[in-house]
Amino acid sequence: MVKESFKQQKRPGKAEFSGRRRNTTRKSGYKSHQNATGGKYKIDNAKVYKIPTNHRLKINFKFPNIEIDKFSGFGVYFRANKTLKLSSNHNNFKKFKQTTYEFPSWNKWGYIWRENHPSELSISFLADKETVLEIYKPSCGEVWHDYFKDARENVIRNIHIFSPEALFYSNPGSFEIKGISIKKSSEIAVKECNRCARFLPVNFHNERDTLSFSNHCVARRPCKHKGFGILTNADNDDLKKLEYGFQLECRCCKKFEVNAPLNPLRDANQMKEDSQRRRHFELLLSELYKYSKQLSFRHRKGKELAQYIWEKFDKKCFNCSIKLSSPFEMNLDHTRPLAFLWALDETATSLCKNCNSTKRDRFPGEFYTKEQLVELSKITKIPLFELEKPVPNIEALKLIIQKREWLYSEFLNKDFLIEEKGGKIPAELICKSLDRVLSEFEEKLSEESFVEGWKNYEFS
Repeated sequence: MVKESFKQQKRPGKAEFSGRRRNTTRKSGYKSHQNATGGKYKIDNAKVYKIPTNHRLKINFKFPNIEIDKFSGFGVYFRANKTLKLSSNHNNFKKFKQTTYEFPSWNKWGYIWRENHPSELSISFLADKETVLEIYKPSCGEVWHDYFKDARENVIRNIHIFSPEALFYSNPGSFEIKGISIKKSSEIAVKECNRCARFLPVNFHNERDTLSFSNHCVARRPCKHKGFGILTNADNDDLKKLEYGFQLECRCCKKFEVNAPLNPLRDANQMKEDSQRRRHFELLLSELYKYSKQLSFRHRKGKELAQYIWEKFDKKCFNCSIKLSSPFEMNLDHTRPLAFLWALDETATSLCKNCNSTKRDRFPGEFYTKEQLVELSKITKIPLFELEKPVPNIEALKLIIQKREWLYSEFLNKDFLIEEKGGKIPAELICKSLDRVLSEFEEKLSEESFVEGWKNYEFS
């Protein structure tokens, strides 16, 4: 018989097999800004500079006196039509938050200090070739917000990764740009945050090159949610349709107003849901191939996979080069996302916690520079074209399609996959994830979605 027990009246936008929606268990205590919805954008102006070959542009920041219980910080958004070398006169330069997106995407660069506040800071952009550099709102100063007062230590410890969007200035400093200014301006898109009401930079050209806002959707199909995937120009009411969309809150407000107060209140099922989804995909691949690539590595090589990857990447983070004192400080990244059926094996990448969190489920070509991709290909032995192009594991997907009977009758029929947990049924979540992978191929590999197939399967 069909699993009728899972059926219910469908809520708008919800699948028929969703089960009941979770009851509200917590409130953050914060509300969205009375004058902001998070669904608006503007086009702002940035200044343009020319850097001659083998010359550099400098930005000198001068900080005010910082109160002992306040923070200090600096930030700048920039875009260059050629590769630049960035440097600073500060000894914490390697910890500065910096993105490395390729032109025409905008990048950001910044840092926040909790102590040892600088009085002055100089950052430099060095050009090997004549380069046009666009700069948007460089700033520095004393930083404070009520968010920081009540935040837990483990959140505040890594506050620098939210620069420049966490730069709420209570006492701004000044800056001076030493370079050749071009008498014209360029355009940069800025989006509204529904919590702090600021307009902060986003990349419309490539939305996955995130700056001040995280993406709302990760699947490569248009996000149709208004406010997330459809923005309204605040100046003329024109609509901007996005592919992935952006969260309503900026990264800082999302962290401090939503995640930080709510996460400690999550129940056990909610805490486990994301990790369970990943483990279920690993289990699916292991049972599909009848072995675990991660566990079999130990038998083949005589050492743990984490130890092998840590040594292979010279005991440091591949992206930011920060030293990792042991494999326990390393995050073992799938390189190609597990969400797209790539299992964890010897092609994994060594990343620090911050870089792994920033990379999320992106494919290498969406996160690393061309130079990094070439180096990553050499280390992992994954062909460069496979790193550059975001392609799911078609071999695994075709095998799952061939084994639909096994998928529905055996794998998804396990007790822990059909038992409702926190209003969710793991088997359905797996099917939804498989449908997401299926949607990535231009070639139509299946006439029926996995959710529909599982829903209609006759269980004896």
